[in-house]
Amino acid sequence: MRFYNRKNLKIGRLITVLLLLFLMINLTSLYGQSQVMRINRVWCGVVENGGTGSFEYSNFNWPADYNCIGPTMQEGFAMTGSNITTACRNWLDPTDVLRPKGATRTRDGYDIATVTDPLVNSIRVGYPTLINDFEDATLNDWAVIDPSAMVGTSDQTATVTYVNAMGVEIKRTIFAWSQKFHDNYIVVDLELTNLSGVTLDSFYVSLEEGPFYMRKAKGSNPSVPSSDRENVIREACWHHYYGGRPGDSLRVHYMYNADNPDAEGDQMGGPVESQDGRLMESDIMFYGILHASETPYTNAADDVDDPLQPKVTFAGAPTPLGIFSLWASTDQDRSEIYNLMAGKNGSPGFYPMTGQYAGTFHEFNNDEQNDPNYANTLPGFNPNRIFNRSYSSFGPYTFGSEESIHIVYVSGFTGI
Repeated sequence: MRFYNRKNLKIGRLITVLLLLFLMINLTSLYGQSQVMRINRVWCGVVENGGTGSFEYSNFNWPADYNCIGPTMQEGFAMTGSNITTACRNWLDPTDVLRPKGATRTRDGYDIATVTDPLVNSIRVGYPTLINDFEDATLNDWAVIDPSAMVGTSDQTATVTYVNAMGVEIKRTIFAWSQKFHDNYIVVDLELTNLSGVTLDSFYVSLEEGPFYMRKAKGSNPSVPSSDRENVIREACWHHYYGGRPGDSLRVHYMYNADNPDAEGDQMGGPVESQDGRLMESDIMFYGILHASETPYTNAADDVDDPLQPKVTFAGAPTPLGIFSLWASTDQDRSEIYNLMAGKNGSPGFYPMTGQYAGTFHEFNNDEQNDPNYANTLPGFNPNRIFNRSYSSFGPYTFGSEESIHIVYVSGFTGI
């Protein structure tokens, strides 16, 4: 990028300011140190303590790579190992902050997360040098150029470790690729180690994903007129889990926009009728499980994948009250959360998937019911809220002191 013509000096300085603002926006979070996975088309925040952030991407005005996507990480995204819920039975916090059957989330008011290994963000190859106003400029200050830190052939790798309120250490290794056939997903490797000094009984780990709070490079100019906004709402999203029945070859949640029972016509992909039917919601979000420990281990060589994990899956929307509230403040709320994560208390077994593996608790898929009402699902799923999401619970584990659990999953998007 060269600006040798003095008439262009103001333009050059403006671009410099815009680049600086862009970096500041992308590298700033409300909570703790943060970085951004931005090697491929999924630009995603990494918050050091595993909590939530506030990442903005200015709809990817720069670079204008069509169909980039970036969740703001405000809530509900396990895409980089954030928002992980851990829960167990009959546990008492020595500080008396949590109670028996308490579920701990790093975003709760009783957050006690301690970063033990700070966030390190590495990339394989740096950006080329830019020349602006005859001076060198660089975009490499957001990451360390270190090919030795890559996981296999990955082009970006971030690592960080923290200990949550239950005394569980959570080590995250997050990596992604720039290669055009592998640039639509991020892989997260989680290693949970029990450092509490006691055995955690009936221990569960829960992940969640949802297609909301997204920033997209989706051709937003011209903007969608108000007359069409109802037809491209993100609320009309169907959730499906493939992996709960014998013969299923994957373990994957996917979420897609399809027919809205409250709107006329075919709404698959959110067509903008006044703009030749171009699709604004063609993205199919997904996260898939690559590995989940069968039992806790002390020697990594003994770690074996359990194809029946996650044992519990369902879709729902948190509300200020009720079983979906993950901002629990009472013992009763925490008990209800635990029962939900464990597939107990009538849910999600209340609407069980037909033909599922014995001993698992998978909610039925609402797109298999031959019912245009996509809200016909677990209580709490609300078609009028954007916060519907897909949950996975791994367990129950008898999680002994100094033992570890290993979970690896991939998050990303594809399209129609």
